[in-house]
Amino acid sequence: MTNRTQLKPSFNIQLEALRGVAALLVVWHHVIFHRFQLDPNYMPTGAAAFNAPGHFAVMVFFLLSGYVIGASQREPLRVNQVGMYLKKRFTRIYPIYLLALLAGLAVAGFSYSWEVVAAHLIFANNDVLTPTIFENNPLWSLQHEVLFYLLFIPLSILRARAWLVAIVSILLSILCLSVDPTGTGALVSRYCVGFAIWSTGWALATVHFSTNPPQYTKLISALLLFVCIEPFNLFLTIGEKLTQFFTQHPLGLNVARWPIAIVRPLDLLTVPYAAFIVMQFIHVRPNRAMKLILLMLQLLPLYTFKYIVQHPNEPQIAALVIPAVCYVVSTLLFLLPSSLVVEKASQWLIHNMIPFGAISYGIYVIHFPFISLFHQINWFSGTAASFVFRSVLLLVLTLAASYLLEKRFQPWIKRRLF
Repeated sequence: MTNRTQLKPSFNIQLEALRGVAALLVVWHHVIFHRFQLDPNYMPTGAAAFNAPGHFAVMVFFLLSGYVIGASQREPLRVNQVGMYLKKRFTRIYPIYLLALLAGLAVAGFSYSWEVVAAHLIFANNDVLTPTIFENNPLWSLQHEVLFYLLFIPLSILRARAWLVAIVSILLSILCLSVDPTGTGALVSRYCVGFAIWSTGWALATVHFSTNPPQYTKLISALLLFVCIEPFNLFLTIGEKLTQFFTQHPLGLNVARWPIAIVRPLDLLTVPYAAFIVMQFIHVRPNRAMKLILLMLQLLPLYTFKYIVQHPNEPQIAALVIPAVCYVVSTLLFLLPSSLVVEKASQWLIHNMIPFGAISYGIYVIHFPFISLFHQINWFSGTAASFVFRSVLLLVLTLAASYLLEKRFQPWIKRRLF
């Protein structure tokens, strides 16, 4: 190890800012995507109708989860360590999950059957067996997380290479989808895709890290790219075009259900940008080839961006104003030398985002019951003012509940288990 790089990453406080932004983007996404949920009689239009990249944020969470597990478990697990590993994961996930599930059931008036509740209690909620309750539908990803934590145990004991695990997971996802694009095949394919993304994060924990101070301007650039990349992801655009082509020209393949089943495999096309964003925060020291790849990833959205310039009057363009501005600023910060003033301002912004990361899990699992509850309240509804008021109240309630869950309830549980 030199004075510039190290193999084992220490705790990275800046990574908390990324977690916080990811969680808030999920909230933003659900407010816009689930029309008339927050306000049953009003939806924003124009630039305010921008749908934040909530699903992409979940993919970033998967990648971050794999990275954190890989970074905290540098040496292969031993059989006598499995119990403590499971205990730590259980303490971190389940108590808060249980309260979030209870909140969703309460908002639903406890109208779900005991079979549905039991399935959620053991993380058996999925599209085939038991759908996730709508009143807290973000809980679908927790089932995936738990499965990934369990898969890590034998793979780590067997000293599997993270990059190889990711590649095999991708191949298995394609195979399962090809054999059975509906039902079990599609379900297994979805898990394989998620685990491939999770394993990519695990693999990132094995590379060399720079010990130099972070460039906060680059971190802000990455966060702005995070906000805007979903409509500008050229890889995703190509994947969607290919899916459309093969649906219309099947070439002997069974693709009748691919437009539905392919939703998860297309998530693999978000990995380059998810990894790019995370790499800025974990201070990976790139070589010359990697620097060129990162530059290419930053500039590729220009191809999609030009569509906005060429079609300024199309109705859907208004909703791209926010991501377009974010992309321009992100690219300028990425390419141009940073002044001391800009660097200090960026550092201030990152440090003020860190507290949101400390309660990001709580934000993720508790915000949707509040949205569902607001949907049941018709008072002060139907105007832009009511939507803004409800949005602010949603944020306040979510942050307060998340703080209580993460900073009061979870430590209380931990003290009694350890």
